[in-house]
Amino acid sequence: MPYNRLGGTLPGDIGKLRNLSSLSLRNNTLEARTSEDWEFLNSLAKCNSLQVLDLSYNKLEGLLPSSIIKLSTQLRLLGLAGNNIYGSIPADIGRSINLERLCLDHTSLTDASPPRVDLEEECPDCKDGSSPDYEVDGRENMTG
Repeated sequence: MPYNRLGGTLPGDIGKLRNLSSLSLRNNTLEARTSEDWEFLNSLAKCNSLQVLDLSYNKLEGLLPSSIIKLSTQLRLLGLAGNNIYGSIPADIGRSINLERLCLDHTSLTDASPPRVDLEEECPDCKDGSSPDYEVDGRENMTG
């Protein structure tokens, strides 16, 4: 649901969608400012099939929660580019054996790229506001 002018915060119980494999909400006006606003990350950890999470170019703010490392080990793309988030990139984020793209350009995050993850200052998949097309569970997933 990119480019839909969605606003507000993500529901803390979004993890009830346990079979969720792709969530692209890029280029909206979704917000996360407080620790309560970021609770959706803990909930998404229940989505064991999640392969794509793209929240780039929203209004996410503040310290990147450490709960980011609890996301599915099936995650292939994590997009947080263009948000006003800061802090360190958790070293354990590289534990996801399938993580191929970590799009964090235009943020204030620090630290080096985790092992086995393609992290570029200008992630080619995220810099222009478009998401790459990933095949999820054998089906084409048109995210951008």
